Amino acid sequence: MWFFKKRERVLSQDPKNVDFSPQERAMSGTSKTKNEEFDKNGFLVVRNMWDPKDLQEEIDYDTGHFSYNQFGKVQRNDEIQVPGSRARHSYLPYKYYHSQLRRKIEKIIGNELFNTYYYDRVYYAGQELVKHMDRDVCEISLTFQIGTNCKEPWPIWVKTPDTYSEEGLIIKKGKEVAIKLNDGDAVIYKGCERPHWRDPLKSRYSKIQRGIRKLLRKKDDTYHHQVFFHYVLADGQRCSVAGNG
Repeated sequence: MWFFKKRERVLSQDPKNVDFSPQERAMSGTSKTKNEEFDKNGFLVVRNMWDPKDLQEEIDYDTGHFSYNQFGKVQRNDEIQVPGSRARHSYLPYKYYHSQLRRKIEKIIGNELFNTYYYDRVYYAGQELVKHMDRDVCEISLTFQIGTNCKEPWPIWVKTPDTYSEEGLIIKKGKEVAIKLNDGDAVIYKGCERPHWRDPLKSRYSKIQRGIRKLLRKKDDTYHHQVFFHYVLADGQRCSVAGNG
């Protein structure tokens, strides 16, 4: 009996098992735009949004690590949200793109935006992004795929809105949508309204190939590099957090 109680307590603390329904209901409709499709689904996929070569960097293929320099305000070898990944906050060479892509988003959703912050991360084989909903500074978010050596696109999942009755009860659950991006593609989503996540990144090697690399003492160099650009609506309820991050 003690074991099951302990196991139940551990599961309840696992982000994968968190019920986001109350938070979704509370946040529903708090980020209204002039784009009907975006408001209906909570996300929009934009193909070939920018030339990915402008943001790509040299990689050490033996280790799978980027040759990160000191431009970033925060440089982490063990990133908190995704343990084992590498991430940078406010990497200076990407500042230009933060504003340039904002202008593209503004045309798409029909609303003016304010910059908040941006953050890039490199994922490696086996790492995942657990299901979550974002804080105010991520009201309108853009995930832009910079580069990867994966054989197949690695989906980012977004849950669409539930349908509610007049009493606020769920009468139809939203769908969990797998969005596959190629280098240069992006997805715009309502970070505070829509739960989003990534399943573990699969290795680009077969099981036999991984075994051979292990014998040769070579690390799995599978990687996926992306940048998160975050904004708030200029006429929205979160505009006061503009410039924060």
